[in-house]
Amino acid sequence: MCYETENAEFETARNEAVDSYFSARPQIFRTREKECYVEAGFRMAWDFLKAQEPVNSDEPFYCVFSGKEINEVLADIGREVAAEHKDSSV
Repeated sequence: MCYETENAEFETARNEAVDSYFSARPQIFRTREKECYVEAGFRMAWDFLKAQEPVNSDEPFYCVFSGKEINEVLADIGREVAAEHKDSSV
């Protein structure tokens, strides 16, 4: 798959994830800064799952992993980042 196609698929999935994140949490005021945090988490989960893709797979990883699995990876990354931030602020 060419770079442009992969990038377009990433951006589409990322934008949908950001929109759904804030739609599910109306109590959070949506700012560009908060969008950047969600986008960064999505990028980390995307890169992690892409690294798990079999080398000679006929299907790209995002067709193999469900949204639930991506959300679980995002949650794990979020907990790790929060723990690191807490440790460094002490």
